[in-house]
Amino acid sequence: MKRAILLSTSSILAAIAALATIAIAIVVVASGNSAAAASSLVNGNFETGNLTGWTVDTTASGGDAGAVTSYCPYYQEPCTGQSGGVFPKEGSYFALLQPSGAFTSEGVFEDAIISQSFEASNGDRVSGWAFFRAEDWTAGEGCYAGLPYCGWNEVWGQVVITSDSGTTVATPFQQGYSRQTAGGDSGWVYWEHTFTDLTGEGSFQLEARTRDNYSMDSHIGLDDVKTTTGGPDTTIGSTKPTDPTKNTSASFSFSSSESNSTFQCKLDSGSYESCSSPKQYTGLAQGSHTFSVKAIDQAGHEDLTAASYTWTVDTTAPTISSVYPANGATGAVRNTDISARFSEKMDPATLTTSTVTLVKYGTTTPISAKVFYDNYYYNAVNLSPPSYLTANTKYTVKIKGGTNGVKDLAGNQLGSGNQTSGDYWWTFTTGNLPRK
Repeated sequence: MKRAILLSTSSILAAIAALATIAIAIVVVASGNSAAAASSLVNGNFETGNLTGWTVDTTASGGDAGAVTSYCPYYQEPCTGQSGGVFPKEGSYFALLQPSGAFTSEGVFEDAIISQSFEASNGDRVSGWAFFRAEDWTAGEGCYAGLPYCGWNEVWGQVVITSDSGTTVATPFQQGYSRQTAGGDSGWVYWEHTFTDLTGEGSFQLEARTRDNYSMDSHIGLDDVKTTTGGPDTTIGSTKPTDPTKNTSASFSFSSSESNSTFQCKLDSGSYESCSSPKQYTGLAQGSHTFSVKAIDQAGHEDLTAASYTWTVDTTAPTISSVYPANGATGAVRNTDISARFSEKMDPATLTTSTVTLVKYGTTTPISAKVFYDNYYYNAVNLSPPSYLTANTKYTVKIKGGTNGVKDLAGNQLGSGNQTSGDYWWTFTTGNLPRK
């Protein structure tokens, strides 16, 4: 008999520790005679190598959509062996959409869209994985400094669920980029929507869409799209990291749709051992870990594929690798770019006008400046004052460390502070002229 395991974490580590509430659900189907709990939408995993079953709309944008085995930025092709590449989340193919940047009037751009109709009843769930990536190809690094020729409109990718009347039911995935809010690479993100308060079966449509402009290339990827109907309750719970500073503790809860099942668990390359929910681990070493669990029914039938979750423990503090203008620089142009690069990806929520400030040397009042984070190319935080800095004046840039300061995605505090408080400060002096 087939059965499904729900696996959720009460401690999600490293790369997703920046989320306020996090968890995971994994459905595993074993051998047997009853119906499977998860049934894919047509070509939900795109393993046919095309988009058969999906409606493709790229006419207005002049863009492209298809099932691909990989995607790399234009400057890293071919994809093989490139660290910046994106590869299937499941199987050998995923859907990739790219608009052309065409627009119907100033600031109004067309979208590339794929869509598919499906039926759902109360309690059914639609889920999948998506990523969004935006590349600045005309303005280079200057776009991250907010220069005016970088384009005037946001670019974004979305997964949207609509009713048969066209009303938006949910937007389970949305990522975007603009000159004001840098950050053009989401990586694969799990999304889902559970239908509630339905009377009978309803008709819906799933859409993936992306938009770009004349100075940006945007892409959205879609993979492992499926509907879960019947079977066990697989709703993802809301949990929080139990150890947000070091991320060395984890707790997993799991259940089977078949009553009186027993479980076996293992961590990494260890052996399976009898276990019960929740299963907890502490004192985890830095690096990658995989937790696996499988159910065994009363007749001794065992799941053929274990439910598993892989994550990374990160205990390394982020450091500042370089700054611009350089510490102690003189004659800096008055509309200079101001930035600091970090040794790893940072939590964008911790990079604000409270944690990254610019002051005249010897003063404490921050100068008004936009703060935005480039986590795509350089892991850099950038400051953009609204007007020219004063000529022949010394300035101090302050990046706050400590408990209330900047942190990496695992919650580790800044480790390269040069102040007793843990802050990192550097100074530069302007010259007479602005950049032409």
